[in-house]
Amino acid sequence: MNRDKKLAILMAPFLAIAGYIVAGYLSDSPEPPMRALVMEGDCRIVEADCVLHSPGLSLTLSAEQTLEAGQAVNIKMISSSKLDDALISFAGKKQQSRPHRLNEKAENHWQESVFIENNVDAKQAYLRLIVGWQGNVYFAEEKIKQ
Repeated sequence: MNRDKKLAILMAPFLAIAGYIVAGYLSDSPEPPMRALVMEGDCRIVEADCVLHSPGLSLTLSAEQTLEAGQAVNIKMISSSKLDDALISFAGKKQQSRPHRLNEKAENHWQESVFIENNVDAKQAYLRLIVGWQGNVYFAEEKIKQ
């Protein structure tokens, strides 16, 4: 075996590992990254607007009536930018919830009637919000104060 073959056999594993790493950096991820929305102050969704922020995006949520288990509540949301989609739900801290899609009624104004499940304690309810914006997914889970 000559010197060039020995060098090629020794270098092959390192080149394979380096190629794998570079391919990972250059390939597009099939799932958009999940980013956080941060609540500004307390969320008193009926008394005052709930404001959520992320760099470049601001959302304002409000409800027309108090949250009660087994009732539907009309939720309004205003976004600072054009959103791709918006889902919202209310549940306890460790409860599963069925998300409701908000419908865009006017430019950057979203609204929908959201049903609060019977097993949700309105005094311990958490707002769960998922929005799609510029190909990314933004998520918030915040306690609602009443």
